[in-house]
Amino acid sequence: MNFNEIYNILQANNKSTLLIDFDHTITTFDSQTSIGVFSKILNQKYVKLKNKIDSKVDSCNSPLYLRFLWFKKIYLLKVFNAKKYINRAIKYFMINPNFIKLFNYCKKNRIKIIICSSGYKPLIEEILRQNDLFYIKVIGNEKLFRIITPLNKNKYIDSKIENSIIIGDSMADINMSKTKKLSIGICNNLYEYDNLKQIFDYVILWNIIIIKECNTSKSTIGVCLYNNQKYFFKSIDEKNNELIKYELIKKYYNVSKIAIKYKEYIIYEYIQDFDKKTINDYLYGSEKKINIKSIIAQYHNSINSTLILKNEKECESAQYFLGRIHLIKDYIKDLDYGSLIMNDEIYDIKSVLNDIISNIEKRKKIYAFISQGDPTDTNITTTGLFTDFENSGYNSLISEFAIIFVSLFSHGRYFYPKYNKKAYVINKAIINKFNKYKIMNNYCIDNGNIYIKKIDIKLPEKNKKLILSFIELYLNNSNYGKYSTDFSLIKYYICMRLLTPININIMDKDDKITILTLVMYIYNNVNSLQDLKNLIGR
Repeated sequence: MNFNEIYNILQANNKSTLLIDFDHTITTFDSQTSIGVFSKILNQKYVKLKNKIDSKVDSCNSPLYLRFLWFKKIYLLKVFNAKKYINRAIKYFMINPNFIKLFNYCKKNRIKIIICSSGYKPLIEEILRQNDLFYIKVIGNEKLFRIITPLNKNKYIDSKIENSIIIGDSMADINMSKTKKLSIGICNNLYEYDNLKQIFDYVILWNIIIIKECNTSKSTIGVCLYNNQKYFFKSIDEKNNELIKYELIKKYYNVSKIAIKYKEYIIYEYIQDFDKKTINDYLYGSEKKINIKSIIAQYHNSINSTLILKNEKECESAQYFLGRIHLIKDYIKDLDYGSLIMNDEIYDIKSVLNDIISNIEKRKKIYAFISQGDPTDTNITTTGLFTDFENSGYNSLISEFAIIFVSLFSHGRYFYPKYNKKAYVINKAIINKFNKYKIMNNYCIDNGNIYIKKIDIKLPEKNKKLILSFIELYLNNSNYGKYSTDFSLIKYYICMRLLTPININIMDKDDKITILTLVMYIYNNVNSLQDLKNLIGR
């Protein structure tokens, strides 16, 4: 999302001449325009007269009349001796760093640059001079007999120039040359991107500044600044159809609006809640309130509107629950322990893990509904907004519940931030305090068996209340009679989720044994949602 995009185009067209606009193409978006800036410098009489002209320009559709109005603008600059104030105007302009890279590349490779602007030529030339940009010809307004408007630039471009590449920020710039080879649009307003795409051969965002960035195994997510406006961005795999999933989920859940789809990125409107007000911030940070009713209501609405019986393999959730079985199988191969003994119960670890695999792998029909698909405490805000739609679509109810349960029960407070720190670039509430929430497990190992003396889960009260709210969501829904049988399998899905979001094989010894202890405990004590409710209640 920078100069490299233009660089690649130039390499393929290295004998071309660049015809480039000035205002907000060479200069940054927050710079003034080379005529408009004088309203900040000259007296109120000038400002009043110019505003009167501008009011007619805005509604002008005639190229001839526009030329007349532009003549009046340039004449006004002459009357008020604008040249005298050029040095005072310079401070209102900044050259886009990407243009400086472009200039250096063109100079090195002897590519001719011509600026064609409807702005004020003396000011443009002085801005270039003070920025050591000497290798550029400027076509602009100065003489009253030669008036250049946004609509007639091509009249002043030498017709002998062939294979020109046009670079501009407005639809009018597309006609800068009659002999253009190709055109590049600089998008200053993300909501104009789709319109520019219909006009220009290429459309480039070259004012993006990355503020925060996180690279995961599947994508890059972060916060960027574009022309002083914050946005969220995410790289996507086209095969994943995330845009289609977004369109599906937004009918039932509160989501941030997509600004544009740009190459391999989706750029979303920035909502501060995702920075400071996620469920994770509520549980472990400074956020004091949560609108759990809004979150639960959205789930109820989707369950009631979209509930359907499907083959499990057809659900989005199958990609995770079936797709990660190999991790448990790999762990079993290298299993260091035979049994886990807790509360006088003896668990054959390998047998339990194989039973979990067997019940997840079993071909079955299962109830599904449209959901976000990865409802961790960092993907839902306290105000009820959802983000990250990679797994959105029809997900099974038990998988959706298992994911949020494990996030609130154990992983969101300790295992995720410990083993996946890079995912907390945006949500930092827990990152320096996860050891405070570690599940304390007092154990010993004898003859290859694990003896649990005491495990202290220390489930915080906020976590407990949220877990109970999600349990009640599924228990109290009017469709519970339909899908209640599915939840007889809930222990297998919770255990699967406990074992796999962070690969157990990369954990240290204490954490591996804690995960195994939690798995055995859930496996032995939970056969229904009501069992889980009773367990959490205790």
